[in-house]
Amino acid sequence: MFLPLFTLLLPLVRLFPPGFRWRMRSRIYHWYRNLEEVDFQGHQSTAPEEVHSFILELEKLAAEVRHVAVPLSYAGELYSLRVHIAHVQESLRKVEALLRGAGKISTEQEKG
Repeated sequence: MFLPLFTLLLPLVRLFPPGFRWRMRSRIYHWYRNLEEVDFQGHQSTAPEEVHSFILELEKLAAEVRHVAVPLSYAGELYSLRVHIAHVQESLRKVEALLRGAGKISTEQEKG
């Protein structure tokens, strides 16, 4: 009775490590999908207010990521995600500043 049970359980035990790895990575990659979407939309925006709303969205995303718990062996991927979020935030801040500067120039030209 134990031999058939053992032969059934052995393949299931072998599937556990890859399944666990996939689950941990999917928790992190879920946030990357959101980051990619915000990055794309933020760089396509032409109004500084829109870009600022995407920056705020990234701040919320960063706050959520801070509360994600992963095993220590996956902490590198989680910290990499945090660095990428900060990079996209900084990039969008530059875009926002450029758009605000362009808006000032066009309003000054209209006045002058």
